[in-house]
Amino acid sequence: MKFDFLSSYVRTYKKLPRNKQLKAGQTIYVLIDLFKTGQKPKGLGLKKLKNNYWEVRVALHYRIIFELEKDLISFVLVGNYDSIKNFLK
Repeated sequence: MKFDFLSSYVRTYKKLPRNKQLKAGQTIYVLIDLFKTGQKPKGLGLKKLKNNYWEVRVALHYRIIFELEKDLISFVLVGNYDSIKNFLK
């Protein structure tokens, strides 16, 4: 499995408060572990959105959007509900 961080993800990541940046990094490690082991941890909040887009929970009001294609996960966006909603429109 390969992973890619799109420029949109990097840009939104840099705008997060430091504590949310750390939590986003931890969430990505948990997601990678899920794909390696196949065991879904509690609290990840993995949810399919539309097309090949999925989301995972970073914190109560923050999510990471990623695109899943065959052997590639592309991290697209990290942000709050409003930024996720705007992206999906």
